[in-house]
Amino acid sequence: MWLRDESIHQVIADTWASCLANGLEHDPCAILKECAIKLSEWNKSRFDASTWEEQRALREEIKELLTREEIMWKQRSRIQWLREGDKNTRFFHSRASNRRKHNNILRLKGEDGISVVEDIDQCLTDDDKVALERQVTSTEVHEALMQMTPSKAPGPDDRVITDNAIVAFEALHWLKNKRGGRKGAMTLKVDMSKAYDRVEWPFIQAVLAKFRFPSHFSNLIMACVSSVSFAFNINGQVSSHVTPTRGLRQGDPISPYLFIMCAEALSYMIRKAVTRGYIHGVKVCRGAPEISHLFFADDSIFFTRASVEECYKLKGMLERYCKASGQVINYEKSKISLSTNVDPSTRTRIIESLEVHEVANQSKYLGLPSIIGRSKKLVFQAILDKIKKKLSGWKEKTLSIGGKEVLIKSVAQAIPMYVMNIFLLPDTLINDIHKVALTYLWVELMG
Repeated sequence: MWLRDESIHQVIADTWASCLANGLEHDPCAILKECAIKLSEWNKSRFDASTWEEQRALREEIKELLTREEIMWKQRSRIQWLREGDKNTRFFHSRASNRRKHNNILRLKGEDGISVVEDIDQCLTDDDKVALERQVTSTEVHEALMQMTPSKAPGPDDRVITDNAIVAFEALHWLKNKRGGRKGAMTLKVDMSKAYDRVEWPFIQAVLAKFRFPSHFSNLIMACVSSVSFAFNINGQVSSHVTPTRGLRQGDPISPYLFIMCAEALSYMIRKAVTRGYIHGVKVCRGAPEISHLFFADDSIFFTRASVEECYKLKGMLERYCKASGQVINYEKSKISLSTNVDPSTRTRIIESLEVHEVANQSKYLGLPSIIGRSKKLVFQAILDKIKKKLSGWKEKTLSIGGKEVLIKSVAQAIPMYVMNIFLLPDTLINDIHKVALTYLWVELMG
């Protein structure tokens, strides 16, 4: 520490010269002892208690500034699985820089009533309406605020989707193995183009009214929906604000619930058609409930008999719903699967009437493989590939050992959890996941 102070050289030179003047040139031990005394005095005067306190204060200030910088880059990086305070500023910075580079716009590409809600037959009870009409308390507001993540916008609550997935997989498995019988079956997976962005606000208001929400509560919800405005950050320059006239904000905690309520209008239409015998769902076994459709947020899958008449009925209901709600079906991404007992002529007419592509099996539903073949490891190989991709990125190499451990626990180990809620993963795949995680954690540290 002393050598970083330039005045030390002068202290030694002056002491040495003084000793030589006093005739100590033949006694180097005495000269060194005198230098030690002078340096001790210099140390007390140069680095007294106030100096140490000043240094301590400066260190605390530097630590606080580094923490603020890390938090700033963490917020910009949009990384939520890793906490600040582990000297991961470089990692957050690289993530934020890559995100900013990815979001740069190089060019823009332009593109040159029926009341559906009348079929809703369920609504709020009188007790529900009374509960919604109560005044919101400060305690409720405080509890809601405390549930939000501190450094990101509030998002939708976690929702259990395994029920939908299990029912869908049972129905799809039954459809794949259905080879006999006079009546065929089919499944239609519909892709809605920009589903959240296209929902019409009058349709939302009509659905809320049909559900018997109190008027002041509906007005409050619509105020939250319609008060949004956007500003576009184009290569670092913020544009003027744009006010939309339709759509739900993705990431807004209320948006999934409003979208599901809007989709209930279509659900009631289909159930009404099933009740009247216009269309028929599928039963995976004798005594099982009839399944005609499964909705989860903007994922929609329909099960009906493989007949041209039922296809036209289903298509007509979808068109009515789209016309009322503002939704648009992406026929290029929508897929249909038919059981093997459907004759070729009927198969061709169905595909032509729905204007969608036929696939042997629906490959995925809710992000999970719908059909499991003989090789489970091959089906779930995408999980291992995704983990490798997460751990092999150059940005992850900037993490500290503690940050790597958190990355493995909160990201790498969390990736298979969703699939493991439904499927039993092969032991060989689990061992491969362990090897990848251990290699990532220890190879660079040992090497």
